[in-house]
Order: sequence, then structure tokens, then C-alpha cells
Amino acid sequence: MIFASFISIFFDIGFIGGLQRLMHLLDLDVEGNNPHPWRTELIYTLYFWAVTVGLFLLATAGHNDMINMMVFNFQFILLLSYVNALKTHLNIFLAVVGDLILLTAITGIVDWMIGFVFVAYMVGLWLERRYFFPFDEHPVVILIGKAIMGVLFWSANAVRIPVASKYFWAFLASYFVISAICYGYMVLVRRENVDNIQDARNVHFDGLTSARNWLSFRQNLDEYFEGSNAELGVIAMDIDYFKAINDNYGHLVGNRTLIEFSKHVQGLLDDVAPGSRLYRTGGEEFNVLLPNTPFDVAQQVAQAIAAGIKELTITADDGRTFHITVSMGVTARKSSDIDAMGIFKRADHYLYHSKKNGRNRITISNDGDTI
Repeated sequence: MIFASFISIFFDIGFIGGLQRLMHLLDLDVEGNNPHPWRTELIYTLYFWAVTVGLFLLATAGHNDMINMMVFNFQFILLLSYVNALKTHLNIFLAVVGDLILLTAITGIVDWMIGFVFVAYMVGLWLERRYFFPFDEHPVVILIGKAIMGVLFWSANAVRIPVASKYFWAFLASYFVISAICYGYMVLVRRENVDNIQDARNVHFDGLTSARNWLSFRQNLDEYFEGSNAELGVIAMDIDYFKAINDNYGHLVGNRTLIEFSKHVQGLLDDVAPGSRLYRTGGEEFNVLLPNTPFDVAQQVAQAIAAGIKELTITADDGRTFHITVSMGVTARKSSDIDAMGIFKRADHYLYHSKKNGRNRITISNDGDTI
């Protein structure tokens, strides 16, 4: 039994390791904007089903009830471990129901008690996802839940395949140990995956404001420019008198201003220009890229930002409140543009005009025309 437990641990951890590699390859949603995460997880579920089919075929190939029960033991632990890795309800349902269907179809087992165990597991999953998610933050509750499922599972198996009492307790003890080890490994895998996504995000996003950073701006600007001859709008903007905010209220309030500004502008962009992207390209300097956007629409977006920012109220630590304004330069791709950086430099030059000529304005030409 001890040897079988080691084999089971080795197999289950091997499965989790394979799942970890799939996550590294496929989970590329750094921004959390994937509208269909279930599609990525469906590949994980297909991997789980393939392994499950192999295990059930292994169980049916032999005629030894003890070996069969050992296979069922680590397959059930595999199911519980795999479901911990899932985020979408659809794939949780597919994994659990698919497991039951494969069990019945391959092994021929049709048992109401086994069915009851799976129904109880679905109820337990609903409670877990509602009150104890993510799983790595509630180890005691999750391990107790796994223990309860183990008791139910092995009680159902003991009725279906009568075994000596000592073997029942040995299988149950083996289940407790293996499921606890696999849970610990799943916690490590999840945290590594979260850290990897966060590290990838930090490369392209500003840590303070959560806007995209200069590196991301350069990459996206080149992509939009080189990808096609489509129109491209660029808005360069700067928070007016930001140094005075730091001097009068302190740098913490200055940071808060940057955060609130970024959040407010992003909300405005979500409403008026859903395909746009916001970037923090300097201290208090931000840029907006508007792919497939003509010059007149880019101007309208800039006006919406300027009007919306005037409604933003910043509260200092001492309770004082103040408002901010922005200076902007707006341009769009021209037939004479030979590279992407030329568009940005033009928008930045117009921004300089706005700051030089009194701030709180939007410049749209070399002549200093404003809107």
C-alpha cells in the first residue's frame, strides 16, 4: 500500500506538472481581458480527459479489485486537484460530469452511490467557489472538504466492492495523504502562475497607475503603424501644474492624483473610445493611442477627456479638495508620415504648444490652433 501511494503521488504530481506547462504556454492573458477564458481552459480539460481515459482503461485491463481501487483512488484525487486549477464554471462542470460519463462508459460502473458522491461534490464546489475562493487562501476549509469527499467516495466503493476493514482504512489514509500533498503542490503551481502573469504584466504596465508604460507604448505605436495603412489618432497630454500639487499637498497626494487621473481617463475612454489604449509615458505625461480613428474623432475624444477631467475631485490627506486640468496635443496619421515615432513627436510638439500658451487647452496644429 505504501508503494502504491508513492506511485500515486508520482503520477498525480506528474499530471499537475503537465498542467503547469500548458498554463505557461497558453495562459497569456496578462491584462485579464480575455472574453472567452473557457476556451483556453477547455484545452486543459481535454488533457484531463485524455489522462482519465487512460486510467480507466488501465483499471478495466486488469481483474484485480485492489489494483482497480488504487487506480480509482488517484483518479479521484486527480479530479479534485484539477478542478482547483479552473476558473470557469463551464469547465468545472465539463470536468466533473465528463469524469462521471467516462467512468460509466469505460468501466461499466453504474451505481447510485457513486452518482451521489459526484452530486455531493458539485454542491461542495458551488459552496467553495462562492465562499472560499481562491482555494489557496483557505487551506483548512479546502482540505476538510477533500477529506469529506474522500470518506464519501471510499464508503461508496466499499459497498460496491467489499474489502476487508484494514484495506478500507488503508485506502482512506492513502487518500488523505495524497490529496494533501497534491493540494500543496497545486497551491505552489497556482502562485507561480499568478507571479508569472504579474511579472509579465509589470513589463508592460505602470506599477503606480496601472496604465500601460512607455515600452508598451512604443511597441503598440509601431504595431498600429506598421500593421496597415489604417488611420491612427494620437493624444499626448500632461497634467497641468503637477509640480505645484506635489509642493502644496505632498508627493503621496501627487501619486494619488496620478492614480485617480489614470482611472478616470480610462473610464472615459471605455465610454467614448473602447478600442483605445492609455499609457503613462513620463512623470505626469500620458498618451492615448486610437487605432482606426480619424483626426476629427480623435479631437472629439480629447474634448471628452478634457471635460471629464474637470469633474474629477482630488481629496488631500487633510481633507482639502482640488481639481485638475490637462494640456493636450492631438494629431493623426498623415500620408507623409514615414515612421510611427513621427506621429508621436508631432502630438508631443502640439502638447508643448498647449503648455506654452497657457495650459488647459488642446492644440491640433503647428500654428497653435486649439479646440
